[in-house]
Amino acid sequence: MRRLHVFGILLFISCACIGVPVHAEVTHQVITFGDLLPAGYAATADWDALGIDGNERIYIGFTCSVSGLEDVALFRYDPSTGSRKFLGTFMQTAKTDANYQTGESIPKGHTHMVMLNGKMYLGSQPFHDMKGEIYSTTNPADNINNFRGSHLFSWDLNAEVLHDEARTSPSGVLTVHEGIIALGYSTYDSLLIGYSHPLGNLVLYNYLANRVQKIAPGIPWTLGNPISREIIVTKNGKVYLYRGTEPPADSAKAFNVYCYDIAGDALTKLNFQCRGGFWVGQAATVDRSAFYIMTIQGMLYKLDAATDQWSALGYFLPSADVAQGSRITYLYGMTISPDEKKLYAVVSVGANAALSGNLYEFDIATRQTVLIKNVGAGCYCGTNLRDSRKNIYFARFGGSSDQWTGNCGLLIVNIKDRSGDPPTAAAFRRASGTSATIPDMAGIRFTADGRRSRMPGPQPLSPRDIVAGQPLFPARK
Repeated sequence: MRRLHVFGILLFISCACIGVPVHAEVTHQVITFGDLLPAGYAATADWDALGIDGNERIYIGFTCSVSGLEDVALFRYDPSTGSRKFLGTFMQTAKTDANYQTGESIPKGHTHMVMLNGKMYLGSQPFHDMKGEIYSTTNPADNINNFRGSHLFSWDLNAEVLHDEARTSPSGVLTVHEGIIALGYSTYDSLLIGYSHPLGNLVLYNYLANRVQKIAPGIPWTLGNPISREIIVTKNGKVYLYRGTEPPADSAKAFNVYCYDIAGDALTKLNFQCRGGFWVGQAATVDRSAFYIMTIQGMLYKLDAATDQWSALGYFLPSADVAQGSRITYLYGMTISPDEKKLYAVVSVGANAALSGNLYEFDIATRQTVLIKNVGAGCYCGTNLRDSRKNIYFARFGGSSDQWTGNCGLLIVNIKDRSGDPPTAAAFRRASGTSATIPDMAGIRFTADGRRSRMPGPQPLSPRDIVAGQPLFPARK
């Protein structure tokens, strides 16, 4: 018996050292939609394009190949019933709204789906990416003048119909030649805020008047310094934006965060820098008092929206794994737990035991990261998507044989937190003496229930975890 007891202790220590999940109650499933696609369509990928409505139904869009072009197909999933519904495609909708040009591909809905004014909004891109040269004279794919521009699609929650809001714009697009890579909202002046790709300008769209109110210049374009895949929009009319890098070898490069003040129409360079690549995932508290932002190589930062103060929180891997050489190559999204005490992210590509499909949990109070489960190899995207059922959601595609194509689906992870259950659905919907509700960054409408604890103050980044000025990916000798 004693021998077995000692073996059990050694096994426990061994499991803890190699990062075996410590959660006993973590389940996951993948919902697929391929059988609902129109004839001739094949889903290939998903780069965010996720949202949730006030009834906690999930919306997701997949890039699809069709007749030599690329389109985005949209779907809805209802977790309460398990029902799935095909909503339409970008190209089909643009044609219905008489706003499609022959031969036009609309390959990406790269933004969050934001719920406002009874609609779910999603921006589009006319190309896959534009991180290098943008006015090439030798490669047509690297010249933005060869592309029409961005659309803004909306799903009307009452009429149950998909529309192209850009159909009323003079040029038929929100941004000429560019895409919209990120989307947020501000109650100030009833604005959707788009982030144009690749120039990085801010597109202020009045969703009540259905028009672009202003395009404000962002951080100037520089080769090798592409825009982030996220912007942060606060309740006080501030928009935070950032340019970074993508290759892991450039992870040590640091760049300044900028802030655009909507009321003052002014862009300011802040005395705070991020590194670890460009921003690619964010999560916010229900009251939008705190925002957490992730870089593509896994560096985590916090914005206190009330004080406009930034702080570095650490790296999204266990410190013991970092010490043994584990690194995040690419990470594409994260979310926050319903009780707002923990953050979750799935590694898409990792190195030295940071496996693709590893789901990590970051405790905001202790600044510690633990591995809780591997959900399978693939690319995982999505930001700030959770519900009152203790579910968190990510889009997924790819796999062990092909990292970047196919096997598209909606990943649902259910986590029963060891520190206690999250608020119930009734608590989420209960008003605090009024009928007012607060929509969060993902578009879901929650109410302030008065049960949320204050966020801990900023803590210094531990040099044991990440040493300032050193790359996350040391050069190979």
